[in-house]
Amino acid sequence: MSETLLGVIIGGLLTGAAAVGAQVYAARIQANAARDAWTRTQAAEQLAELESMYLGILRSAHQVENAVASWQAGTLLSTQAHGFIGAGNRDLEVAGLAVILRSGPDDPIGGLITHLRDAAEGYAALNLVSRSSPATDEENAAQAATVSTAADQLAAHLHRSLLQATGAAARK
Repeated sequence: MSETLLGVIIGGLLTGAAAVGAQVYAARIQANAARDAWTRTQAAEQLAELESMYLGILRSAHQVENAVASWQAGTLLSTQAHGFIGAGNRDLEVAGLAVILRSGPDDPIGGLITHLRDAAEGYAALNLVSRSSPATDEENAAQAATVSTAADQLAAHLHRSLLQATGAAARK
């Protein structure tokens, strides 16, 4: 009788230990799944924020480039073009500061934004009424091309950066 009782006790203990072990294992699997889901959600949110910031930069860059191109083509008055360039440059400045805050001062996007802003301001400066000698058509065309090239370089870099961020988010 005592051997039977001992067998029942040992069997009960083994069954209980197996049940506890299975519950611990199931809880660990659930915790890992929840952590993985949280990590994926965080990565997706960070990518969405980055896309939104880059889209704002592209909008501002397009506004500046379009204002210069329209001014160069004669389809936009200088006062309006100055206004669009100024507004776009202010937005680009804010975006550049956000990039520096997020990624540090060595992020090339900040330099590309500065290059575009400087090129657009250079175009506007060529056309100031107070300028001692009017800019030639060649000077205006060359500076407008510089603005367009700077905007294209910025857009290409933003695209590459976003592709890299998307690849990094997919690996998480």
